[in-house]
Amino acid sequence: MYASINQAQILGNVVREPEVRFTTSGLAVMKLTVATNHSKKVGDAYEDYAVYHNVTLMGNLADKSNGKIQKGSKLFVRGMIKNDSWQDDAGNWKNRSEIITSDFRDISILDGRGGGSGAPSSGGASNSQGAPKQDAPSSDNQSSDNSDFDDDLPF
Repeated sequence: MYASINQAQILGNVVREPEVRFTTSGLAVMKLTVATNHSKKVGDAYEDYAVYHNVTLMGNLADKSNGKIQKGSKLFVRGMIKNDSWQDDAGNWKNRSEIITSDFRDISILDGRGGGSGAPSSGGASNSQGAPKQDAPSSDNQSSDNSDFDDDLPF
């Protein structure tokens, strides 16, 4: 049996205020849209354009991020890609892709908006793209415990 991977990583800006709703069981669900910037060559010049990504934060991540993430925030998001298809009332097929994340280690506020300082948490450093990276395990062969990781977050 072959292993499979379903993971997306994006670094971009939130383009509208996040929407938070709660399931009947009380689970928080935050929906937001993140834009990434790209360019393509048109003739002799390059033309910039944006790609918009639907992102869903759930549970503890949505609770703790509520009110902290706002339009204009720069986010690094890592999560699973989910694709949905359905037929609307007129019989037309609709498609939607989204990135689902439910772990605090999968999203970091990088620009200091929303109460964050812009600095990475004490559990890691930033690479040249600004994405968080984990410190290497210590040489004394102790396992690294990330159970208090979300206490070090800037929001």
